[in-house]
Amino acid sequence: MASVLLDIMLIMQIDGNSIIPYDQIMQTIRHKYLTVILLSLALAILSLVSNIYFPQEMEGQWQLYSCIRKIFSKLFNAGVVWAALPFLAGWRSQGLVKAAISGAAIAELTLLLHYGIGYLIGVYDSTIFMANSFWFIAALVLCAPLGVCGWIAALPKKSSRIFWFILPIGAILEPFVTRKLIPYSIVRPWPEVYSDYISGAVLLIVGVVGIILVRLKQESNDQR
Repeated sequence: MASVLLDIMLIMQIDGNSIIPYDQIMQTIRHKYLTVILLSLALAILSLVSNIYFPQEMEGQWQLYSCIRKIFSKLFNAGVVWAALPFLAGWRSQGLVKAAISGAAIAELTLLLHYGIGYLIGVYDSTIFMANSFWFIAALVLCAPLGVCGWIAALPKKSSRIFWFILPIGAILEPFVTRKLIPYSIVRPWPEVYSDYISGAVLLIVGVVGIILVRLKQESNDQR
């Protein structure tokens, strides 16, 4: 990640004839970024695995399995879930510029891991990167601001707490924006319909619970 390199450049400052030891540099990197990178790897794999389907599904068989798989697929590929990574990366950054870089970089890393692992195990072919170039561009455009939002949310200011609501509100809005909870006028296979309803309901519940937890946290901070 580019933000990691920026940290290394800041840490390895020459002071006379000495520099900060390598193990201290790695400790700083692990402390700030390891959790985010591991979450990136986990999301890349989970979203990939949940997208794998079998010929029996395409033939209309294994419908219960298809419904369950699609529920997890729609959750692990939800926009708000992917948005949480750049938000968290920005939260753990020090400085606005580094937060923007971290947000975009972690999104690009997750996409590279997702498509790269899929290509290596034969799920995707060699055209997958070009076919999904839009997402790499979108990651730069959308996730840098998300990183900045995460950085602002972490600031020790009361006014910054409004940014704590970004992810919960996103989880509430997404099922309606993507029509998961809005019936279609056309007839669709029941695994598709119920996976929409269930995944949409999960996102909605998570969003509502998230807002409640944020409000409780804010009230707790105000009482200190």
